Amino acid sequence: MGPSSAALAASARATTSVSSLEELDGLTLEAAVTEGDTRMVQHLIANTSCDLAEHSDLLFICCEKGHTDIAALLLAADSGLRDQAFRTELRTSPSQHTPLHIACTHGNAGVVRVLLASRAEVDARGRYNVTPLLCACTSEAGHECAKLLLAAGAGVNKSRDSGSTPLYAAASNALTETVKLLLGANAEVDALMQPVRPSGGDLAAKMGATGELAARMKYRLGTTPLFAACVNGHLEVVRLLLDAGAEASLPLISGSSALHASAAKGHMQILRLLLSSRADANTAKDDGTTPLSAAALGGHAGCVGALLNAGARDWLALDDPEAVGSKERFERAPGQSGLALKAALTCDDAPHRACAELIRRALSANTTAEDLEKARAEAEAEERARADTVAEALIAAEAAEQSNLAQAAARRKGKKHRREMTKAACAAAAGAGCRGLQLLARSSSGGGVLNVEGYAEEC
Repeated sequence: MGPSSAALAASARATTSVSSLEELDGLTLEAAVTEGDTRMVQHLIANTSCDLAEHSDLLFICCEKGHTDIAALLLAADSGLRDQAFRTELRTSPSQHTPLHIACTHGNAGVVRVLLASRAEVDARGRYNVTPLLCACTSEAGHECAKLLLAAGAGVNKSRDSGSTPLYAAASNALTETVKLLLGANAEVDALMQPVRPSGGDLAAKMGATGELAARMKYRLGTTPLFAACVNGHLEVVRLLLDAGAEASLPLISGSSALHASAAKGHMQILRLLLSSRADANTAKDDGTTPLSAAALGGHAGCVGALLNAGARDWLALDDPEAVGSKERFERAPGQSGLALKAALTCDDAPHRACAELIRRALSANTTAEDLEKARAEAEAEERARADTVAEALIAAEAAEQSNLAQAAARRKGKKHRREMTKAACAAAAGAGCRGLQLLARSSSGGGVLNVEGYAEEC
C-alpha cells in the first residue's frame, strides 16, 4: 500500500518550494485526488483557498482513475471548473479531449453519469473530430458508457475525420454487445469509413474519373463495418450486421468486397455466411482479383472449394493496354486457366497444390458437381488437419518451454536450499568450536556449495 494523501502532502510541504498558500493547497489537493481520498478532498475544498477553475486537470484525473465521488465533489464546488473542462475553446490538452472523452475511453461509467448530470456536451468533438461515443466503442469496458451516451442523445452515426463511425469501431474490435446496442439505436449498417476531406466527388474530379468509376469513387470510399469484421474474422459480428441488412456484395473504391476479405484471410465460416446472404462469388476488383483468386493465392483450399460450389469461375486477363476498368480488361474464362489458377501455382506447397487441383477439376468438362463437392470436402479436411497439426505443435512447444522453466526453477530452489543448509551447519559447527566458519569462508571464496554430511567429519 502506498503512502496516504496526507503523507504525500507532508512530503510536498517538506520538499517543494511554494510561493503562496494557494499553490501549496493545489499540491495537496492533487495528491488527494490522485490517491482517491474523498474525505481529504472534501476537507481541502471546504478549508483552503485553492481556485478549482485553475485546476481542471484534477477532473481529468478522476475520469481516468474512476473516482466518481471526487468528480461529483469538484463539479459541485465550482461552476468555473465545469466551464474550464467542458468548453472547447478553453481546452489545452493536445488531444483536445474533454473529461467525457477520457471517462469513456477508460470505461468509467460512474464518472460518465456524473458528467452528463453536470450538462457535459454529449457529442463534444476532440482532435480529429472524435466523439465520446467513438471512444466508448473501442473496448468492452466502454459498453456501459455507450449506453449512457445514447440515452443522453449522442449521435450514433457521427464520425471522426477518417470517416470511422461508432459501429465501425465496435465491429473492428469484435464488441458484439456494443454492435447490438448501436444497431438497436439505428446505426447506419453500411456506413462507409469515408474521409471528410476530400469528398468523393472532389477526389473523382481531381483524378479525372467519369461515369461509373466516378460514381463509385463518390459513394464507395473507405471500408464498411461488415468489411472490417470480415478482415478480422469476427463471425458473430458479421452475422449481426447481415441480419441488420448489411449488403454482402457492397464494393469499395477498388472493387474489393467483404467476400474478397474473408477469402484472402481464409475465414471459411464467414465466407459461407456471405455466400448464403447472396454475395456475388464472381465480383472482381479493378485489377481483376476475384474472391477465388484471393483464396487461391493464400492457399485456402476450403474457401476455394466453397467459392467453386457457389459458381465462382476463373477469370482470364485480356492484355489490352488501352482497356480501362475490370469489365474491359478481364473476362470469364470457362475451360481456360485464368488468374486464380496462376495464383494457386505461385507457391509449390500442399495447400496451394490443393487449390490448383480444385480449380483444374472445376475447369474440366468431365467434372461433375458431385466430384467437385467430394474434392472440396477432401481439401477442407486436409486444411483442417494441417491447422490441427500446427496447433498441436504449438501446444507441444509451449508445454516443453513450461517444463524447461519448471526444471530451471527447481534447480534454483535446490541450490538455494543447499546454501541455506550449509550456512546453518556452519553456524552449528562454529557454536560447537569446530571448523565450520573456516569451511564456510573457504566455500564463499570459491570452494562451491559444501556437502552438509561432511561437516561431522571435518569437525
